[in-house]
Amino acid sequence: MEHQDESLRYYHQKTEVEGKQTRKLIWRIFWILLAVTVLEITLGLFYKEWRLSWFFVKNTFLLLTVAKAYLIVSYYMHLKYEKSFLIKIIIIPYVILGLYLIALILNEGNYSVIMHQWLW
Repeated sequence: MEHQDESLRYYHQKTEVEGKQTRKLIWRIFWILLAVTVLEITLGLFYKEWRLSWFFVKNTFLLLTVAKAYLIVSYYMHLKYEKSFLIKIIIIPYVILGLYLIALILNEGNYSVIMHQWLW
């Protein structure tokens, strides 16, 4: 009986320590996500005043969005510690979809520029 109480005590201590570490990690990721979001908003509001090119702003938004998506999927959806095949099954379709959408946006953006020049 005493051995059982000892193992339960160890279990609770281990769980509490791990719980504190997990909460610290979650808050750290939250603050990183908040900082990246504030950076995106600031960049979106002031890029003209800072005389930044739209190409730079677009690419920065894409990179920051991918970084935020990685953090959310890895830590909040707990996929960082999953088996690699499971991550590939979930992540690869979204990466392919994202690349397809980027190619589509670039293609349509180029088409609209050509049509604008042709019409005017």
